[in-house]
Amino acid sequence: MKLLDNEIRLFLKSKKILVFDDKRASRLEIKNGLLDLGVNPKKILMERDFNHAKNAIHTYAPEIIISEFQVHDHYGLELARLQMDLIGDYIKKIFIIVTGNASQASVADAAEEEVDAFLVKPFTKDLVSDYLYKAVSRKINPSAYASMVYEAKKLIIEDALDLAEQTLAMSKIMYERPMMACYYTGLIHLKRNLPKDALEQFNSGLSFNALHFKCLTGKFRAMIELNKKQQAFKCLEVISEHFPLTPDLLKRAFILSITSYHFDRVEMFYERYLNQPRKTKDLKLTVSQALLTAGKILLRERRHPKLALDYFKKGAIITAKKKEFLAGILDTLIKEGFSHEADNFFNLFDARELPSQLIKQFRFKAFAKIQHKHPDEVIERGKGLIFDGIADAGIAIIVCDLLKKSGRKKLLQSVAYKAIELFPNHKASFLSYLDQAA
Repeated sequence: MKLLDNEIRLFLKSKKILVFDDKRASRLEIKNGLLDLGVNPKKILMERDFNHAKNAIHTYAPEIIISEFQVHDHYGLELARLQMDLIGDYIKKIFIIVTGNASQASVADAAEEEVDAFLVKPFTKDLVSDYLYKAVSRKINPSAYASMVYEAKKLIIEDALDLAEQTLAMSKIMYERPMMACYYTGLIHLKRNLPKDALEQFNSGLSFNALHFKCLTGKFRAMIELNKKQQAFKCLEVISEHFPLTPDLLKRAFILSITSYHFDRVEMFYERYLNQPRKTKDLKLTVSQALLTAGKILLRERRHPKLALDYFKKGAIITAKKKEFLAGILDTLIKEGFSHEADNFFNLFDARELPSQLIKQFRFKAFAKIQHKHPDEVIERGKGLIFDGIADAGIAIIVCDLLKKSGRKKLLQSVAYKAIELFPNHKASFLSYLDQAA
């Protein structure tokens, strides 16, 4: 035991430590517990603000984090994922959750691999020392089960799947609740494109702990691959109820909300997006496109138009008001008969991102929809855009169709020739109008 004590103190001596808790008394109690284990006080960084703690992980790269479960709208588990991204190796990092809530303690316990231990308030400095001591002991001297699971994980990364599966099968015999062994076995089956077998393994892990985070995420993936969208969505709701969503899960949540017609959940996932500490370019693109798609469907089916418009505005903000996103919104508004809403969206966008030519094109298309009972007015306005070189091919087609219907063959011929000159890629379409004008 003496040797282990020295190993633990040596392990802790070199480690950088972050303590995140919004209560000063808790931070001090934790610090005193760390000092009792011989931790260098200069290596301890204490934060009460989530964003400061997040930035500290990027700049300080702490190997040990002791974090409150939840501070306002932010979860300590989000910091655990940032730490894993930076350090990667499970053996080289320690994450301890602090909570005063029994249900939160259950969630922390279910976040196996991300969370090494959880402290339940109220606690003393001696309890802090004891929990950290045990957590370090498990890293320095892991159980046979933990060692085999860790070895299997490395084999999976190396794509030695058969050997990894054999190792996991042996590890399950050594522990009465082998959730992680079930998870990694399921992961192997997913890699082999065997989602049914994977689902069986994830469910086996969940039989030991119904909230096990890794097994829940694995189950979700398997159900997606099996095209069981409704069951996948129910699984996703369990995950989102108890855990902060990873960027990948959040992306899938938006996509699944749309494809399974759970439009009422889009707003909830949008709130999760706002609290997401890592808003990658890929995530922003997925969320904005999901909001645009949801809005399009709601307008097309004449359901909740106000909600659809709200989704459009949120998507516009996410994309920093890019003209491509604006075009998608305006095309939808015009197509679905909501042209009167177009002006509200013109005002949202930076004039530098929205050339006056594009504005005139969309305003004409909206005008054409609204004034469909007055074709001569539409023709006159559209003709002006075409001969000024401002129109796009769509506007030229609108004008040509109206001229054909009204029997104005001479003007149709003139407009069609100009359209061929402006839009050579659409030459065949406009030649057909010339044939009709002959």
